[in-house]
Amino acid sequence: MMTPPPPSTPVSPLLLLLLFVLVSSSSASLYDTFLQCLLNHTQVLQQQQQQWQQEPSQILHAPTNSSFPTLLGSLIRNRRFGTASTPKPLLILTPSQPSHVQSAVLCARRTGTEVRIRSGGHDFEGTSYVSRAPFLILDMFNFRLVSLVNEEFPELGLKKEDCAEMSWIESALWWGDFDSGVAVKALLDRMPKSVNFLKRKSDYVQQPMSREELELLWDKMIELGKVGFVFNPYGGKMGEIPMSDAPFPHRAGNLFKIQYSISWSEDGIEAEQSYLAKIRELYNFMTPYVSKKPRRAFLNYRDLDIGITDNGENSYKEGTVYGVKYFAENFKRLVKVKTAVDPQNFFKNEQSIPVLPRSSSAMTQYSGSTETTGKMTVLVIFFLFLKDLMTIFS
Repeated sequence: MMTPPPPSTPVSPLLLLLLFVLVSSSSASLYDTFLQCLLNHTQVLQQQQQQWQQEPSQILHAPTNSSFPTLLGSLIRNRRFGTASTPKPLLILTPSQPSHVQSAVLCARRTGTEVRIRSGGHDFEGTSYVSRAPFLILDMFNFRLVSLVNEEFPELGLKKEDCAEMSWIESALWWGDFDSGVAVKALLDRMPKSVNFLKRKSDYVQQPMSREELELLWDKMIELGKVGFVFNPYGGKMGEIPMSDAPFPHRAGNLFKIQYSISWSEDGIEAEQSYLAKIRELYNFMTPYVSKKPRRAFLNYRDLDIGITDNGENSYKEGTVYGVKYFAENFKRLVKVKTAVDPQNFFKNEQSIPVLPRSSSAMTQYSGSTETTGKMTVLVIFFLFLKDLMTIFS
């Protein structure tokens, strides 16, 4: 016979007030420490020290600043990670030039604060703005100097009524649920029309599915109801590029990529569990028809179901579980790069590239200095920024 859970213990208002005071005091103390560290290590800030002391919230934001809630929530694209119980950052830093980034990383290391790097907030699992450890957000939204191809596509060879020919950037309006005819400048508005709870998963198909198998799939989708299913065809020139040519390995040998999607607007844990169960059931149903050993996945549809790491002593072993699914045979090469660039594993999240185990003989080769150089720091930040940006266009 099961023992009922013990009754919950009421929390006194005095205790809640004490906890609030302690958290506020801790944030304020970190804010002052971080601000002074930035002033000490950023040449530009030293030149503008008086202005910074008058308007520090222009770049550094604490929970006590009026700008903090809006800044935090404006780029949360998944309501699963925007609830009252979601861990919040101790600080948000909004750099406007590379020297701010360099100093922020240095100061975060010196204060023992984990850094999460956010650009558009498009990470499906919220790893760019949520952490279980004390953390700050390095918000890169001020860095927007990315050139885009603005030429129209050539003729598609279809009947006019079959398609609407437009430039690539105009097609982004369609994916953003904008009405037909809206000017491209509408994309500059970073605030989404609406934000739902959502979950995404991915697969790669390497062998054709038969008609009978497709009919079984349609029946399963009808049974589950709300789960979305998108095929992205591969082949063509992509089929000529071997996996070793770039970190992204999923080109040659793949017929198409699958995105599983489910979104909902209902609040509550019961609704979340119900919808997550549906998308996971469809994903499990597809097991016989998709890639194997490993079952591959697309990084921009981040999915913590396929494995996570706590970035502890077993991070390499844990990282291998999801790493080979995202990067296949390139995972080991990426680990070597990470070990050389960031041997202390400062830049991390639940599915980051781990470093080689300290017991590994190769670790000595890549250990180097414990301080990340300024140029290498900017390189790492820029790579992570591009990863987040790519999600917008995937």
